[in-house]
Amino acid sequence: MRTSVLPGLGRSAGIDLGILRPAAVVYSDGAREILDFRIGTNDTSAISAAARRIARSCDAVWVERLDFSRKANARGEVLADWQRFVAELEKAGRRSGASIGAVPAEHSSRICPICEYKSGKHAVQVRIWGCIGCRTPLDRDYAAATNVLLRGEPELREILTNAQLHQLAAAEETDVVPGALYEAELFTQIRKTAYSRRRNFTDPGEWRSDVECFAAQLAATMPEPVDPVIVARMIDSITAWSWTHITPEGFSAAQAWRGRRGAAARVQSVITQSQRGGRVPAEIMAEIGRLGAAERRARLAATLPEDLSAEERTQILNRAMLGPGLTAYNEKQKVRAEDLRRRVLAALDLPYPA
Repeated sequence: MRTSVLPGLGRSAGIDLGILRPAAVVYSDGAREILDFRIGTNDTSAISAAARRIARSCDAVWVERLDFSRKANARGEVLADWQRFVAELEKAGRRSGASIGAVPAEHSSRICPICEYKSGKHAVQVRIWGCIGCRTPLDRDYAAATNVLLRGEPELREILTNAQLHQLAAAEETDVVPGALYEAELFTQIRKTAYSRRRNFTDPGEWRSDVECFAAQLAATMPEPVDPVIVARMIDSITAWSWTHITPEGFSAAQAWRGRRGAAARVQSVITQSQRGGRVPAEIMAEIGRLGAAERRARLAATLPEDLSAEERTQILNRAMLGPGLTAYNEKQKVRAEDLRRRVLAALDLPYPA
C-alpha cells in the first residue's frame, strides 16, 4: 500500500467522471492522471484494470454521487460506462480493503478548489477556465476531482497548502491559451446580466446598446484582456437569443410558475413539519408570510378537504397563519395530511410525487 506524504494519513483519491475524458483522478500525495479507457466501446478490461489499480493503491477513494437510472437519454453510453467503472471500483475496494465513498457532484467543475470561487456554468467543450478569485488556470476535470477529494476528506483543506492544491487542479502550462482563460466566465456574466435586464427594453437597438455597454464594463474587470472580436461575438449571440426568447410576457409567465412552485414547497413544509409534530422553522414561515395574509389564507382554504367541519377548517387555517408558533395538527388532521398535500399540489398545477 502506497502512503501519502501527509503525516498520519493514508493515500486517498478523488475521481471526476467525465464525458470527453472518461475520468480524472487526483491523489492526496500530489499525483494525478486521466484514465484511458474509451467511453461507449464496452472496454470492460480497461475499466476493470483501472478500478483495481486505483483501489489497490489507496486507503480511500471518493467518487461523485450520480444517478445511474437515467440511461435512456443521449448520454446513455456514458452513464453505462460510469456505472460499470463504479461497480468495479467497489468490488476492487472490497477485495483490497479500500474504502469507496460517494460525495455530492453539484458544481464540482465550477468551484476553484484553491480559493473556493464559484464560476458560471461552462459549456462541455471548455476544458480550461481561469479563476477570477486566485487567477489560477484550472483544468476542468482535475479541479472537479480535487473538489471530490476535498468533499470526501474535508480535513485535507486544512492540511494541503495552496501550492499543493495548485499542483492537483491547475492546467498544464502548455494547454493554456493566452487571452482565452476568462472567455467562458465573461460569457456567463454577460448572459446572466442580459437575461435579467431584457424585460426592461422594447427596442432592439436600445437593447443591443445596453448589452454592449455592460459587456465592456464586465470585460474590463477580467484579470486579463479578452479579445474584442470574441466579446463582439458574445454580444451578437446573447442579444439575438435573448431578444427572441425572453419577452416580457414570457418572463411574467416564468415568474408566475416559479411563484407557484415556491408556494407549493412552502405550504408543503408547513404540512410536513406539522405532521411530524414539530415547529416550522421561522425562516420558512417568514417566506410564507411574504405571500400576503389574505392570499395565503385563500390558497390554503381552497385546498382543504370538503368533509372538514367549519370548526376544523378554521382551526387549520388559524394554525397555518400563526407563523413560528405553529404546532402539531390533532390526530384527525394528521390522517388527512396526505390528502391536504395532494390538493395543495394539484391546486398549484404541480405533480404529486409517487
